[in-house]
This record gives sequence, C-alpha cells and structure tokens, in this order.
Amino acid sequence: MRLDFSFPRLSLKAKLISDYLVILGIGALATSLLGSWIMSSTIMMQAHRAVDHDLALAHSFYDQKLETVERTVQLVASGNVIQQLLAARNEASLLAYLDSIRKDNGFDFITLTDQKGHVSLRVADPEGEKGDVSAISVVRAALAGKVAAATEILEPSGLVMIAGAPVAGADHKILGVLYGGIVLNRNFGMVDRIWALVFGEDRLDHQDIGVVTIFQNDLRVSTTLKSAGGEREVGTQIAADIRDGVLSQGGSYRGRTFAAGDWYVTAYDPLRNYDGRIIGMLGVGRLERLYTSTRDRVILSWFGIGIIGFICIIGITYHEIGKIMEPVSKMVAATRNIAAGRFDQEVQSSPQHGEIALLADSFNTMLKSLRQMRADLEEWGRTLEEKVKQRSEELGAMQARVAQAERLASLGMLAAGVAHEINNPLSAILALTALTSRTSRRMIPTGKTSRRSSSRASAAVISSKACWNSPAIPSSTPNLPTSTRSSKTRCLSLQNKRNS
Repeated sequence: MRLDFSFPRLSLKAKLISDYLVILGIGALATSLLGSWIMSSTIMMQAHRAVDHDLALAHSFYDQKLETVERTVQLVASGNVIQQLLAARNEASLLAYLDSIRKDNGFDFITLTDQKGHVSLRVADPEGEKGDVSAISVVRAALAGKVAAATEILEPSGLVMIAGAPVAGADHKILGVLYGGIVLNRNFGMVDRIWALVFGEDRLDHQDIGVVTIFQNDLRVSTTLKSAGGEREVGTQIAADIRDGVLSQGGSYRGRTFAAGDWYVTAYDPLRNYDGRIIGMLGVGRLERLYTSTRDRVILSWFGIGIIGFICIIGITYHEIGKIMEPVSKMVAATRNIAAGRFDQEVQSSPQHGEIALLADSFNTMLKSLRQMRADLEEWGRTLEEKVKQRSEELGAMQARVAQAERLASLGMLAAGVAHEINNPLSAILALTALTSRTSRRMIPTGKTSRRSSSRASAAVISSKACWNSPAIPSSTPNLPTSTRSSKTRCLSLQNKRNS
C-alpha cells in the first residue's frame, strides 16, 4: 500500500506569510536565546562581582580587626605599667591590669613571656599554651624586637587572631613578649559583624541572602550559614575542589558552591600565618536564587515582550502582504473570467506596489491584446464562413459541370460504340443496295424508274444513319413542317430502338 504524504496546496499569500514567519521565528528564537544567554551571563557576572566586593569588605574588616589587636598589644607592651609592675614583682596587680586590657579590647587571652619565650603570666586562658611558646611565629618575631600580628593556630584554642610586641626595659633591653588575641572558633560575633557590614538586613524568602565563613584548614569554625533547623553549620567541611584550589594550590576560588541545601555564588581566599603558611580560609557567598530569580524574571519578560512583538508583527505582516497580494488576487479572478470567456475585468493597482503594479499593467495590456485578438478572430470567423460558403457554391457548380462533362463523355463513347456496331450492317446494306441497283439496271430497261428507286433507297439509308448517330431529340417540338415532323418521327423510332 502506498502512503500519500502530500500536503494541501497553499496560496501564495499563505506561503509568503508562513515563510516570513518561519524566518522571523528562527531569527527571533536565535536572538532570544542569544539575548537570554547574554543577560544570564551578565547577571551572573554581576553576582560574581558582588561576591568579590563582599569578600573585599570581609577582608577589610578582618584586617582592620587584626590591626586593632596589633595596635592594642603594641600600645600596652610599650607602656611603663608593665615594666613598673615587673620591677616591683607585683604579679596580682599585673594580672589585674592585663585582665582589664583584655576586657576593654575584647581579647580572649593575653599572655606575658620572659626574654626566652617562656610563659610568665596568662590571663583568661589557663589551658592555653604553656612553657616555651617561642615556636609561635608572632612570639618569635617579637623576641627579635618586632611587632607582629597574624592569624595562627594555637592549641587547644584553634584558629586565633594574634599579635605580639616586645616588652623593653629602661635600657631598651627586651624583658619579654606580650601577646594576645581573639579566638575565632565559634566566635559568631566576628562573622555576624562582617555579615551585617556586607549584606545588611537583606533577606530572600525569609532567608539570609549571604553567608560569611571562617575556615581552619577545610573545616568551618565560624559561619553565618545555617541548616534548615536554624543551627550554624560549624564543623562541616568545604568541597574538595575548593580545598584543593585554595589550601593546596594557594589560589582563590570563584564559583558555585552547594551548602545547606542551596546553591551559592561564592568566593574564597586563603588565610596565612606570619610565616606565610596557609592555615585556613575566609569565604563569602550569595544565594544564587537571588540572581537566578532576577535572571528568570528578566528572561521571561524578554520572551513576553518578544511574543507580543511577534504577534504584532504577524498582524502587520498579514495586513501588508494582503495589500501586496491584492493585485495578484485580482489577476487570479481575472484569469478565471478569461477562462470563462469574459475579457472585461482589468486589474487596478497602486504605484506603491512596485513590481506588482508593473505586473498588473502588463496583465491589463495582455488583456487588451486578448480582447483585440478575440475580436479579430470573430471577424475572421465571419469572413471565413462567407468565403467557405462562396467556395462551396463554386465547388458545387464545378462538380456539376464535371459531372455533366462526364455524362456527355460517357454518352459520346456509347454513341460511338453503337454507331460502330450499326455501321457494319449499314455498310452491308449499302453494298447490297448498290449490287441490287446494278442488277436492276441490267434487268429493267427503263432507267429513270430504276434510278429514282435507287436514289430513294440510298437517301433512306443515309437518313437512318444520321438519325442513329445524332444526339437525343426532344419528344415535344411544336410548330414543325409536315415533312420535318415525319422525319422526326422516323428518327425517334430509330433512337428508341437504339436505346432499347
């Protein structure tokens, strides 16, 4: 069985509209997709720029806090109070003084060492570093006469902001080192202040739009990131690709991160100790939904405007193509009238139609030529009928003459044959008559009588021969003399015999 997949024939107007819409649709779709990609890329690029800015603000706050710790430690270490209390060996007063400094500046610990780096006095951190602490890079730098501040990992406190400064005597000889700092592990006040500075109070669907996290190596030790139950995601690990990129390779990371059930646009930078070794990370992130929702709204608005514009273009296209195809439709109707034998419909067009107007003018010219040709054909038809009739009459007359000539020729041939057949007996009769005449002259003495009889016999034979060979004589010939009528009677008698 053969399947027929033929489609119904479309009009030229429908083909023009459909082809134009297909081309326009492909172009609009390609433009929309390209525009959507550009808008999406631009929005996401803006998100990455915003996250970079957020991380710069977080770094600025973090560094400013570290500088504050450094200036405070330097100021206390360079003052005369510690030197006087050390000289007086008043440990209780020294503890009270250092504790007041700690509380006033928000430190978690303050420690005083001797000139060899051994812990002499510790405030608010009885379980902190004991014994020789000269291995701490900041303390080592302070023993060398420098003021140093950095992020370090101290046992058992964890990740800390720490600053150290030398304590010098009246002779500028180093008596020991004063160092203090802030513990970052579970120090939510630090990250909350950074979050407030960077993101303010902005929320999306009752959820914070951004997060700030401080890492000790690859573990979150302080963060604003919360789980669905509202608990902070402390102690959770960062993704392996971020760990490798930042902690192992020492670079920065910019990209998407999935955390606590949401995607974030994030940025991470390494945290280094005084010796330059990477010991953690500082990271910020913004909810990706904040930008994807904006992107989706913009793209949907773009497509909505595009669809409305497309519908308007369809209407305008239909109207304009209808105006363009109007002369063609008229020409189609005119051709149907021509097929039906009517040549009275001309196509009217406007000069604005361009080539269509030229086509319409050519069609009208052709229509006029067809009307003239039709009139000429009708005239030629009438003339041809008259000529045919005249020629037919002439041909009929000619055929009649030919038939008459054929009949006369046939009659002449018949008469010649009959005359030939009659000549033989007549010749015999003449011969016998002549013989009889001669015999009679010898037998009859009176010559006149014999000559008269012979002359009458010869005349009768000649007359009979003439009547036999003559054409047909009409039977009705009035007003003839008596002698002629009797001759006619004899000739008719002989002709009747010939015909029979």
